[in-house]
Amino acid sequence: MFNRNRHYVLLSAFQKSIRWCEVNDSRYFARQIMDMGMPGSVFNRLILIAAEDVGLADPSLIVYERQCSDRFENFIKRYKIKKREAVRFPTLCELVDQAVIAAAISYKSRLLPQISFATLFDIYQKEDFSKALSEYLNGFEMALKNRDEKQTLYYAYVLRIFLNAKDQVLRMIQKHSGMGNGTLIHQWIGEYRRYNELLALAGSVVLLCRALNHSHGEYNDRISQYLSVPVTKAKIPDRAYDKHTSAGKGMDRGFDHFFDETATVKNERFPNDWEQPGRSAYKNADQEGLGKTAKIIMAIKKKNMENIKNHIYADGFIIQLPFDFKEAVLTQARTRPNGPYAFIVEFKD
Repeated sequence: MFNRNRHYVLLSAFQKSIRWCEVNDSRYFARQIMDMGMPGSVFNRLILIAAEDVGLADPSLIVYERQCSDRFENFIKRYKIKKREAVRFPTLCELVDQAVIAAAISYKSRLLPQISFATLFDIYQKEDFSKALSEYLNGFEMALKNRDEKQTLYYAYVLRIFLNAKDQVLRMIQKHSGMGNGTLIHQWIGEYRRYNELLALAGSVVLLCRALNHSHGEYNDRISQYLSVPVTKAKIPDRAYDKHTSAGKGMDRGFDHFFDETATVKNERFPNDWEQPGRSAYKNADQEGLGKTAKIIMAIKKKNMENIKNHIYADGFIIQLPFDFKEAVLTQARTRPNGPYAFIVEFKD
């Protein structure tokens, strides 16, 4: 019988082991999850880890993990294998093993979840959505040009999450990606287009605003040396029982325990200058019952419902023009029964 609590504890132990670069333990807990018939959970968590715990420390990892996941899915479809039986196939087990090892030995950084939540809390505190859509778009583009990380992500989130301007946001990011990290930005945008994972959007923005002064993909040359090492039994660490598990909640473990213990990483590639702003945002939001991304997004929408509703949603209203102006932005539209449409359009060069 499937044990949901054990499944969540194993996932937690799996992620904490990867955060601390414990290769054997990571492999062991991944195999335990596969033994439960849940290999999809392993890949889902690995892709989350690639954004949440590795992120810009090695931005190539999210692509690698997605490729491993796709190869896994293609294999089981081709040979008509049920996922719960995947653990019986050495090829699939090795594929999962490779993906786990890559994540465990990669450099780490938790910058993205911190900057993401700090930005959402900033929007919750400050934004009233009273500006015209064109003002938000102009502010976003100006922040992009200036490589102002904080403002760029602020506008990106306002436009994408609340004003439904996904295509415009991604188009502007791609337009400016020539400033650096172009290939990686394209890959992260592709991940976001495909799965709408918010940290993939945050990663695209930060990659645009920051110069990466380090190489990436070093794990590729080191995976094989771990594959031949037998996996030994591992004990679930105490830090796996955090505020997100039933046991952790029973021990009254909150954000202090989470940040001081369970969210810590080893082999951190660079200092996280968003750690304190992110931690402060999480704790302050949690005091209002908004300590989760989904909750604070819902609170922002509820708080500003009328102004958000009054916006003309931007999606699909930017068109390419065959003359000197590059874009036309529809800012207002009026109709009346049995009457003509009336549009107000702003042209941008």
